[in-house]
Amino acid sequence: SHTCFTASAVVDFRPRSQDELAGLVLLQDAQHCLVVGKTLDDSGQPVLTLTRSGGGNDAYTIAQAGSLTQTEASKTANPASETSGLAAEAVDLAAEATDPAATTVIATIPLTAGEASQSLRLIVSGDGGRYDFSYQVGNDEPRPVATDVDATCLSTLRAGGYIGTMIGLYATLCKE
Repeated sequence: SHTCFTASAVVDFRPRSQDELAGLVLLQDAQHCLVVGKTLDDSGQPVLTLTRSGGGNDAYTIAQAGSLTQTEASKTANPASETSGLAAEAVDLAAEATDPAATTVIATIPLTAGEASQSLRLIVSGDGGRYDFSYQVGNDEPRPVATDVDATCLSTLRAGGYIGTMIGLYATLCKE
């Protein structure tokens, strides 16, 4: 089916500022897209980020070495509830509900100095309106960035238009 796919690209990029990002974009239009890419965080450390513009509703899992599971994060954010979800996700989804064009950070994965200095393969797999994002260093096994991400913001029904979603390389010097 045309709604099931896997796409990847090798990114050989070393950001010099927090405003620089290079990676993949899944684009319906300027207000409805998903971007996964290599950049620097607010402290200047190399990271992979996954962002969404155009809204969504996720039950994804953020996977990184040493990270909290969604249930563990819920206990940390609200010890009385094991199912309330990530506090930051709730804030981001609330922002999307009031501003559907808002950009939401879905995942941020810290990169080691070794990973940051190498080319990375960015991988996205889609099955209908749910996408999985991962990255690969050299010949290592792919590592998840985020799974089961709601990508319905890319649908023509939700975003309008008629051309479908385009997948391509993405680079910017003024990340917002």
